[in-house]
Amino acid sequence: SGQVVAADGGPYLASPWQLDGRLDVRPPLTVWDHFAPGAYRFVAAERSWSFTVEEGKTTTLELK
Repeated sequence: SGQVVAADGGPYLASPWQLDGRLDVRPPLTVWDHFAPGAYRFVAAERSWSFTVEEGKTTTLELK
């Protein structure tokens, strides 16, 4: 699991049940729905991955 951080540095609340912005990742594929367009970072342990969500498009984030 990790935390999604919005461009302003605060946690992105993708789920009303996770108020700290934490989301689970399960291989080989995890789908997160309903992200507002914008720039984000997914932070897990000591690593982070940046991604951008655009209106009407699918965003793929490969965690390696």
